[in-house]
Amino acid sequence: IDLEYLVTVMGRARQLRRLWLADNIIGRKGCASLAKLLRNRESNLEELSLFHNSIKDSSAIVLALSLAKNTKLRVLALGDNEIAGAGFSAMLKLVCNYSSIDDIVKSNHSLSSIGMGWPGDREVIERDLGADDGNIFHASLRLNRHSDKMLVARHKILWNHVKGNINIGNSQFATGAMPHILCWVVNFSNETDANFRRLDSVYRIIRSLPDLCRTDTVSLPPKANSKRSKTSIVRRLRQFATRSGF
Repeated sequence: IDLEYLVTVMGRARQLRRLWLADNIIGRKGCASLAKLLRNRESNLEELSLFHNSIKDSSAIVLALSLAKNTKLRVLALGDNEIAGAGFSAMLKLVCNYSSIDDIVKSNHSLSSIGMGWPGDREVIERDLGADDGNIFHASLRLNRHSDKMLVARHKILWNHVKGNINIGNSQFATGAMPHILCWVVNFSNETDANFRRLDSVYRIIRSLPDLCRTDTVSLPPKANSKRSKTSIVRRLRQFATRSGF
């Protein structure tokens, strides 16, 4: 199949929404051609099926890079290929680049499926990415289905703060916004061990911004490192949030 010519033609087909190219063994060369289509801002393609196409890590990376600014593709079906750690890492970085808060905001918030939703597929992805990154990857894809992209970005930021990948306390958020952010963290959870993670998440913000606690209602001991101290901080934050109407 001559994908180079096909991509040139499809680039002009603005009504094209779905493209099925399964079982064509397109390999790296074919993925490089498709990457041009995915980078084309005039393309309205929403679903691209690439099942069983001898796609390896290098090709998956090419596809991931081509989707960095694509806000239309929802499904990129990659099942039954030869993708492993590096390829899945590129896909994770695409939908949730937790190098920094700014990078998370700039991540792709549109791609919601890579066509690997079976339990066996999930095990493969989590084996190659690790349990934490695997969970963030799957959760990011699910969250990308939401139409409110600001909400999507906010949740990704909270997830990665809770996981310890970033520290919101080191960000450039205005100090006045921090009470809101602290309340989001206190009330946010999608973890089985959520309580401890939530306490640690709040504590890291406060340790980075101790001035937040210099009020008549909330105070932080200078060397409060125990779980009990963290629990006390969260309790006072809840009281502070309730009185402040957050």
